[in-house]
Amino acid sequence: MADLFTNTKNLQDAVAVINEVPVEKLSKLILRVLQTLHTKTPPFSKDEQERLEGGLGLSGAHVSLLLDTITFFFETAVYNHFNVKTFTANLQSIQLSPSHCEVLARAWQAKAAEVLEKFRNRSLYTNVLTKVDWQLDVQLSQNNLGRVKLPTALFDLTVASGPEETKHVSMEFTRAELLALYEKLEIIQSQLDQLA
Repeated sequence: MADLFTNTKNLQDAVAVINEVPVEKLSKLILRVLQTLHTKTPPFSKDEQERLEGGLGLSGAHVSLLLDTITFFFETAVYNHFNVKTFTANLQSIQLSPSHCEVLARAWQAKAAEVLEKFRNRSLYTNVLTKVDWQLDVQLSQNNLGRVKLPTALFDLTVASGPEETKHVSMEFTRAELLALYEKLEIIQSQLDQLA
C-alpha cells in the first residue's frame, strides 16, 4: 500500500498540533468536520473558531491548521475510498499518535457511508442542468423558395447555478446539427460508461 499522505514539513507541523489536542475534544471537532465535508462551507464560523482557540488553547493559525488538516485527511479518504484499515495505516505512517488515529478511524468508520453518499450526490459543477423542454418546428414554405420542408428542433434548457438561481438557455438545431450533437453525446456517454 502506498502512503497517500506525503510527510512534508507542513504536515509534520499539523500532526504535532493534532497530537496536542485532547482526544475528547478532538472527537467532537471531527464529527463537525464530517458533517460539512461535502459542502463548500467551512465547518466552523469565525466566531466559533475564536472560541475553539480558547477551548483548545491554540492560536488562530493552529486552529485553522488543525481544521484544514482534518478536512484534508477525510477528503483524501473520500476520494480514494479508504476503508478504516487503510485510513488508519495512512494516519500512522505520518506519526499521528495511536489515540488520535483511533478517534479519526472510529469517526470514519461511523460516518464513511453517509459522507460517501453525500459526495456522490453532490455536483462538482456550479451549473447543473435541471430541465429540458423541446419543440419541433417544420417550415413548409418560404416566399422566395416556394415549397420547402425545413425541420428545426428548439431546445430550452433550465440550468441551476444555486438552490434558487436558474437561467434558461435556448438553442435551435437543424437536422444535421442535431445529428452532430447526438453523435458527440454518444461519445461522451461511452466515456462515462468506461469510468463507471
